[in-house]
Amino acid sequence: MVLYVSGELDRLTAPLLATHLDELLRDDAHGTSLTIDLAGTSFVDIGGLNTLLDVHRRAGARGIVVRVGECRAQFVRLLRVTGTLGLMAAPGRPRSRACGPFGRDRRRRR
Repeated sequence: MVLYVSGELDRLTAPLLATHLDELLRDDAHGTSLTIDLAGTSFVDIGGLNTLLDVHRRAGARGIVVRVGECRAQFVRLLRVTGTLGLMAAPGRPRSRACGPFGRDRRRRR
């Protein structure tokens, strides 16, 4: 299952995402995996990250694998700063890379 998130994911909008994720995971989904694609997000703050971590924890207790798909470089930096990079990494991906085509940023660095 893939959930595409767009817009800002912050302390004001995160409760809406949490409600939606709870509905998705409410049924007996043991053994299911959920990928949350954040490529369409323009901003993720600590409130959004806390929601994702909470869903990750609760789903894991039920045998549901939750991972982050594609995301922006800003989110990868947030994961690094908070020490949660390894929790959100997709299986088989290097620990330094947290998301799909990992931390895409539109700007090129020279």
